[in-house]
Amino acid sequence: MHGVTTVLNVIGSVALLLWGVRMVRTGLTRAFGAALRRAIGACSRNRFTAFAGGLGLTGVLQSSTATALLLASFAGRGLITLSIALAVMLGANVGTTITAQVLSFDLNWVSPLMIGAGVIGFLSSDQDKIRHLGRVGIGLGLMLLSLQLLEHAALPLRASETFVTVLKGLQDEYVLAALFATAATWFIHSSLSTVLLVMSFAASGIIEPELALALVVGANIGGAVAPYFDQSSTDIEARRVPLGNLITRAVVGLLVLPFLVPIHHWLAIVDPAPGRLLVNFHTAFSVLAAILFMPLIDPLAALCRRLLPSRPQPDDPSRPRHLDATVLDTPAEALACAARETLNLGDRVSDMLRQTSLVEGATAESISTSGSAFLMNALLSLFAMTV
Repeated sequence: MHGVTTVLNVIGSVALLLWGVRMVRTGLTRAFGAALRRAIGACSRNRFTAFAGGLGLTGVLQSSTATALLLASFAGRGLITLSIALAVMLGANVGTTITAQVLSFDLNWVSPLMIGAGVIGFLSSDQDKIRHLGRVGIGLGLMLLSLQLLEHAALPLRASETFVTVLKGLQDEYVLAALFATAATWFIHSSLSTVLLVMSFAASGIIEPELALALVVGANIGGAVAPYFDQSSTDIEARRVPLGNLITRAVVGLLVLPFLVPIHHWLAIVDPAPGRLLVNFHTAFSVLAAILFMPLIDPLAALCRRLLPSRPQPDDPSRPRHLDATVLDTPAEALACAARETLNLGDRVSDMLRQTSLVEGATAESISTSGSAFLMNALLSLFAMTV
């Protein structure tokens, strides 16, 4: 029964962490969704401004998955080029590590403060933006609280022979450990949550540092797998952005897996604390991906187009042009899309009426021409008979 209680406590702590991340993301999206989308458009002048925009955007949203889905939507509608979208994703991957860096410090006193301020802001105001910001405060507080609960819930696992045996089986199997973390991250749709979970296990001494590094590699790859499969039913153009992101993370993961032992020694020089070491590696992983692929953005985009070639599709007049399901969390943006689609439908109806009037005019003119020709022929025949 003790083991069941431990597992339930871990599951509940992870669920609370996921819910906190979701509250922060939805709160910021609903409060500043339209502004965030305009910011992406403003930063799309070149790859460097796009990288900076992705870093700042995901540092706010705390979810590279949300950024990937947002960029896929933009690319699918032709609002951003593939190369610029991939540059934004490289910055987004670095930006998502900022939250992990902040949460790796001892901020236990901040949790009740954020929850209290968030609840007061949410309940004391009727303004939507203030209520959404209150939701953000509650989410941040729940994330910090979940880390405390997770740390206490994981302590009994150190005495569990079964759990220790399973981890020992993965100790030298870094590839299997990375694959396991990839699958787990894809399932929970949050690389941040996986990294924080591994960080708590490493800080408690449950897992060895090298194994923890392998799990962080898998978390980074799994964070790119989730948005790719989420876009599996969308247009080809939308799927290329998460595919390029998956390629960059997978390549960097394959490069660093054979060198986890020396990487551990190098990072221990900077900060030997297990939690800080893992978070620093998480940041270094994304920075390395940016350094390697920023000069290769255009070839990477060409590779994505080759792997996912465009299929010729007939123009379907009934297919919506401007509706986007990914903006439903932002009412202002969703209404703007609906307004654009309404105007588009109005233009189509106007064209149909114009074509109908032209056809009717052409038919009347044809009938009139035919009647005039018949009358002329009849008059010529009558004239010939009288002569």
